[in-house]
Amino acid sequence: MTRGEDLCFGIHYCDSLIISAAGSTFAWWIGYLKKSDGPVFYNSQITKPSDDFNLYMSKKIFDYEGFPKEWIRLALNNNSIVVDNKWFYEKLGRKINISDPIFGHALLRRVKEPIKPGQTLIVQGYTCYESRRFTINFHKKSVDFIGDDLPLHISVRFDELEIVFNSLLSDQWGKEERKKSPFFPGDNFDIRIRAHDHKFEIFVDRKPFFEYFYRLPLNEITHFSVSADTDLSKIHWSGKYYAIPHETTIPGGFATGKRLLIFGQVKEKAMSFNISLLHKSGDIALHFNPRFDKKAIIRNDLTHGTWGREEREGKNVFEKGSLFDMLIDNTKDSFKIMINDHYYADFAHRTGAHAIHGLRIEGDVEVSGIQIMRTPINTPPVKQCNMQKNDTLERGLPEI
Repeated sequence: MTRGEDLCFGIHYCDSLIISAAGSTFAWWIGYLKKSDGPVFYNSQITKPSDDFNLYMSKKIFDYEGFPKEWIRLALNNNSIVVDNKWFYEKLGRKINISDPIFGHALLRRVKEPIKPGQTLIVQGYTCYESRRFTINFHKKSVDFIGDDLPLHISVRFDELEIVFNSLLSDQWGKEERKKSPFFPGDNFDIRIRAHDHKFEIFVDRKPFFEYFYRLPLNEITHFSVSADTDLSKIHWSGKYYAIPHETTIPGGFATGKRLLIFGQVKEKAMSFNISLLHKSGDIALHFNPRFDKKAIIRNDLTHGTWGREEREGKNVFEKGSLFDMLIDNTKDSFKIMINDHYYADFAHRTGAHAIHGLRIEGDVEVSGIQIMRTPINTPPVKQCNMQKNDTLERGLPEI
């Protein structure tokens, strides 16, 4: 039995092992037990002290007409209660053992460096099928979820089929700005927030979605959070403004075993753009050229002033006006190309794979980030399930 102000719950073995509890006059708690790797327990599956299980609970608050007003989701894991609700934290935070929020419930990060115009925050994950809402917030001077200004509040509302944008200043909400939501419960999502001089530009699934003009200065943002009904797979913060054409030396060169990441946006009226990996001699090891008039992506090399044989297999997967993430791995035998997290093509080495020293980007494209790194070795995608409250949100790799 666990007790606290306004809360008392106990296990009752009903047909599906429902857990019920009495709260305040208009509040009721419901929930169930579930093993980490198994189904919901039933009467015949009585738990033993050695069992590893989670307790999932929700609190539903009704108004006087009997319509639901608010959900509070809880989970009991390793004898701790994880919450994502301000009211519950204030009421019970000192009376029961509350652990730090984890993915699926709430995430709070301190921004290590001030956010600057040109930088982009990428949030990727998926929602639960029973999700009603989830939020993404930028905070000012926050040490927890209580009492802080929110320069940007994004509320994805499945129950209203809209996404709401707002700011909370001095404990007062401003005027809401709304747009029809493309998301449904259970969907994967990719939300990107790019900072500019006077506004945030918000992208949904790599497409332009909304512009939100600042109500607090950008440099006052100190924290970032995601809460309620989400499992996050990626949080990435990086970027700057680039002038196009852009040509740069790759620090340390682009030898085999290295990976190049390019974050960009195709212009609305694009005809073509190209990305080239350069040798000091003037040769081009890889010339990657999406052409919208030809509906193709041309791959080629330039050796001793002569173009090689074009490779055109595959369709042009870039969309005008949309963002893209491009990854090039320099492997032993080829350049392995990924676009938007999907394999696109291999381009076999035709020139020296170890002598690449530069990068050039030209054409109808905007670039928001270029990074170089070592290629991970047999590293599966990481689902970040235990990132603790108040960890630091650090920038990605330095831009080149």
